[in-house]
Order: sequence, then C-alpha cells, then structure tokens
Amino acid sequence: STPRELRLCYGTTADIRWFSVPEGFSGHILNAYSEGDVVHVDATISPGSAFRFFRDVHGNPVDPRLGIPTITRLSFDLAAGSNDPVRRTPFPGAMGELPRSDDRFQTLPYRYGFFKTQTGVARLDWQTMEKTEHRLDDIGGSAQEPIFVPRSPDAPEGDGHVLTLVTFPKENRCALYILDAMDMAGAPVARVLLPFNLYSAFHGWFVPAAELA
Repeated sequence: STPRELRLCYGTTADIRWFSVPEGFSGHILNAYSEGDVVHVDATISPGSAFRFFRDVHGNPVDPRLGIPTITRLSFDLAAGSNDPVRRTPFPGAMGELPRSDDRFQTLPYRYGFFKTQTGVARLDWQTMEKTEHRLDDIGGSAQEPIFVPRSPDAPEGDGHVLTLVTFPKENRCALYILDAMDMAGAPVARVLLPFNLYSAFHGWFVPAAELA
C-alpha cells in the first residue's frame, strides 16, 4: 500500500460524538485509521493514571500501579450508537509507552509499531501478533522514545532503522543506538557513544537531509 493524498475535512463541535471507555486511560497514540464505518485507534491504555498530580474524575487520588499501559486497539463503530461498547484488542505482551510507527503510514492501515518497554525497545507486528524486543536491561541500559527512519523514501513499511537514546544511569552516560527494524533482537547496527549524559526526553523527530535542503 502507498500513502494516500491527505484530504481536508471541515466540521464544528456539533459533529463530535462521545464514546464511553470505562477504566481506560491513554497516554499516547500509536496510529489510527478507518475501516468502513469503524475507526481503529491504537494507543497505550491502562486501567488508571500513573500521574500522581492528576486526580480521577471523582476527585480521588490515583494509584500509580494502575497506570502500567498495554498497547491496545480501540475500535469505534460509527454506524452504531454512542452507547455501544468500544471493542478493545490488547496486543499480547505489549506493555510499554511512547509508541511510534512508520510515519508514512499514519492514518492508514499499517503493520508495525515500535515502543519503549521496561527492559528495552520493541517492535510489534499487527499481522502476526508477535512482539520482538531488543533487551537493554542486561547491560544496565534504559531506552528512551524510539524513532523509526525508513531505509529510503520508497522502502516498504518497516524497512529501515529504529533510533533510540539509551541511558546508563550507573555510569552517568548516554548512547544513541541504531537498530535494524527488521532484526530488533539483533546487535545494534551502530552505537554513538556520547561523551556526556542526556536526561530522559521524548517526542523527538527525524528530518531527512533532503527536507532540510
């Protein structure tokens, strides 16, 4: 499949429809796309919030232990009533945060997603429902948000590299890891050893040199 041309849609607040998703807190969105009358939203979903400085809808303090998210597909049937339940499809074992996809396939049916786990950085495959992880905990490292970079502008979806900063807190240092997106469990393609530490950050972006020109 190839990315389609973006189309502008105009509406007002009167067009908003509200769907109830009980006991569902979302921190970040992986991707979303339409399939007929059904809109699929793939997001990190947890039973509660991990942010202690927010209270729940009833004003009560939150339990951060309920804020551990799993990447979950929420399916909204627009042909049904707003009171109809939203279908949830958790991805088995995909516990983590800061998910990213191949940006060329945003709002399109897609296959791969990449995200930070507690023990490293992983790729999920919606076609096979398999998770492949590059472990970092055994070397004392912790991944920051991953970014996917296609091998070339016309490369197939997921064919490219995953870039992530890896923090080594005991050594007070940081490194940039470049992983083969199709061989996530394998050794890094390259490591850039930084001479200083970088604090954990998120929501970065990769810009090709051709766009900078």
